[in-house]
Amino acid sequence: MIKRPRGTRDFFKNDLIHYQFLETTLKNILTDFNFQEIRTPLLETEELFCRSVGEETDVVSKEMYQFIDKKGRKLVLRPEGTAPIVRALIENKWYLPEYLPLKLYYLGPMFRYERPQIGRYRQFDQLGVEIYGEANLYQDLELISLIKGITDTFGLTQEVELEVNYLVSGANRQDYLTLLKKCLHHENQSRPLCDDCRRRLETNPLRTLDCKIDNIQAIENLPLMKDFLTTTESNDWEDFLMGLNELEIPWKWNPLLVRGLDYYTGLVFELKIKKPILGSQTTLLAGGRYNELVQSLDGPHLPAIGFGLGIDRFLLTLEALNYPFPKTDSPVIITVPLTKEAVLWNLTFLHKLRQNHLKVETDLTLKGLKHGFKQAQKTKARFLLVIGDKEMKNHQGQLKDQITGQSIILPLAEIPNYLLNHRQ
Repeated sequence: MIKRPRGTRDFFKNDLIHYQFLETTLKNILTDFNFQEIRTPLLETEELFCRSVGEETDVVSKEMYQFIDKKGRKLVLRPEGTAPIVRALIENKWYLPEYLPLKLYYLGPMFRYERPQIGRYRQFDQLGVEIYGEANLYQDLELISLIKGITDTFGLTQEVELEVNYLVSGANRQDYLTLLKKCLHHENQSRPLCDDCRRRLETNPLRTLDCKIDNIQAIENLPLMKDFLTTTESNDWEDFLMGLNELEIPWKWNPLLVRGLDYYTGLVFELKIKKPILGSQTTLLAGGRYNELVQSLDGPHLPAIGFGLGIDRFLLTLEALNYPFPKTDSPVIITVPLTKEAVLWNLTFLHKLRQNHLKVETDLTLKGLKHGFKQAQKTKARFLLVIGDKEMKNHQGQLKDQITGQSIILPLAEIPNYLLNHRQ
């Protein structure tokens, strides 16, 4: 038997109903904030992610699905959504003033070769929300307000906490990294770091702060990024925190919070679930500013901010908290034709019902009443209508309500209107 690839999922019935409900609800919230949907290819060039995400990141060095096509071009299945949007923005010149501020969202599959676990898959769906235009405090706060809108809508406000930090940049960044490396080298001599951290120490030391193995926060005299911020950056950081307080949005400063992608600059944040519902997978969404990303990919200087929300993990969290997802509607009616002639008449009749946007089912097997009744019970249709020679001759039928058990005889022509009035 051929099985699905490891780290992928099949969606059907309740899984798909829940996914579609979440997708629709999120899109409605984003529409209220005047964001526009964008769709980019699943395939992109390898160079795009090497230059934007960073060659030394785990995403690029370990997790990308890469291949060479028949003409020798290096392509990948997209591992994240921001770089493709920036590529599209530059290619289509959406950086021109008439498009700004550009408020976009995407929702679709991403691919990373990671160890599958609860809430983490090799093919996973992600919602991304991005604003391009200015390095604007109020733009940052609007995005956080959007996140609050999402948590409020799904009743998660008391279940989550917002962690924030400010990444040092410019010349001060190198001073901070030098001190960080010195501190970690000293630690490595007394208590060896994990293999990944020893590698990152030389290639991307900032990523050591995000290690899930080494207890980095316990290291004495670990330098803090906030002590290396410029006056302007410190003022921006303080103004942002004051804005959160004025909006009554609770927050927690996490001095070790960094993002796994190299393009982040300045403000970064993560929304985490307070309880270990999914084990170690506590982050529901994460993002921050990437003011230099557009320029680094040969576009103009165009500041930006955004976040990504993992649909799979968000769904699992809602299900674990017993969120009241809507249930699928059963058919309003199931018809059971008993003869070949009745089948053809039945198909015309069903067409009229469906033109009135009624959800209907039919048993076309011609296996008799007993089979038809079993199908009616299986589909949980509200009404049952048997169609035989008698019903066709008299142009009327007996409509049975399967909830109350009562029946009513109606002209067949009047059944559509009756169903419209009794669909609930």
